[in-house]
Amino acid sequence: KIPEHVLEDMPTFYNRKIKVRMRMRDPPPYHKVPSRVKGTLVKRFGDEEGGGITKLQQESEKSWSPALTAAFAFADSLTHGACGHQPIELNKKSWNILIAACCNRGAIWRAMQICEETMPNNGFEPDIYTYNTILGALARVGDVPTMREYM
Repeated sequence: KIPEHVLEDMPTFYNRKIKVRMRMRDPPPYHKVPSRVKGTLVKRFGDEEGGGITKLQQESEKSWSPALTAAFAFADSLTHGACGHQPIELNKKSWNILIAACCNRGAIWRAMQICEETMPNNGFEPDIYTYNTILGALARVGDVPTMREYM
């Protein structure tokens, strides 16, 4: 039986009380949350004791995400003029698209590296779209400490 004070505050639909149920998702694995793996090495199959690579190195490997590898290969071919056209320089919108691809494929470290190092080295300052994309990815994995660093 639902108490009266709860029934009074319940939402209605066509003057009928409705019950709202929420399903809570399990938290993401620790290796997807940047603040939990900061400064540690990620072990790979066959690594010796004490060995490993950083999360950024792991996300930069071609086997991490074939779709992400294809996006970066295409961007690289544009900058070199590999298809018989004149070389095209990537602009801020192009970098933001690559950051969004990284965030959608779970390569948050790589997106943060592009934002903090690659874009400024190429003469572009990250804008609101850049930070919003990264903050959205961090929010998906629930990484509040890293979100606070970016705010």
